[in-house]
Amino acid sequence: MADADVVSEPESRPAARLKLLAELADMGMGLARTVAAQAADPDLAPLAAESVTQSFARLARAVRQTLALEARFERDGEQTRLDRVKRQAAETLDRGARRKQQVRRLTADVIEATATTDNDRETLLDDLYERLDDRDDLEFADRPIADLIASVCKTLGVTPDLGAFDDEIAEIEGAERRAAWSNARLPPLPVSGAGWPTKPDG
Repeated sequence: MADADVVSEPESRPAARLKLLAELADMGMGLARTVAAQAADPDLAPLAAESVTQSFARLARAVRQTLALEARFERDGEQTRLDRVKRQAAETLDRGARRKQQVRRLTADVIEATATTDNDRETLLDDLYERLDDRDDLEFADRPIADLIASVCKTLGVTPDLGAFDDEIAEIEGAERRAAWSNARLPPLPVSGAGWPTKPDG
């Protein structure tokens, strides 16, 4: 296969390398079979037989090395895929934990703005923190902030005026889009886990 053919194919460079190695191994095996058939010829002269045997040994070694290299590339590629999946899972979990904290804070602001008595406010805040602690961070990773706040408020029996938080919600969502764009363009950094939201003291 010509180099130009490899470049034109819509596949990644690691996949192209593996394809070339597989073809090289197949060609090496084909030559080895041909040489083995020559070595089995009973009429082959001794000097020719020795040359054929040496050729077979070299071909066999080349095929073994090619197969070993192919196996190493496959292992490296699989590890790369696993690392990418783990990194994406960590990023998703981190995003969910961060957004759950944002939902908690904004929903608490909604409660502060709508509660009619101190007792109602404390009861609703306690219920909010308990409900959020019971929910998995991943539930918050991909849904819009406004939808999440509305959903939490519904479970609390609170009618939110989300229009009062339009600017803050837009700022949060804009920051997330900028971060996603930046992460897509730059090499990924290690992602640390985020803790569960906790109820503020007092």
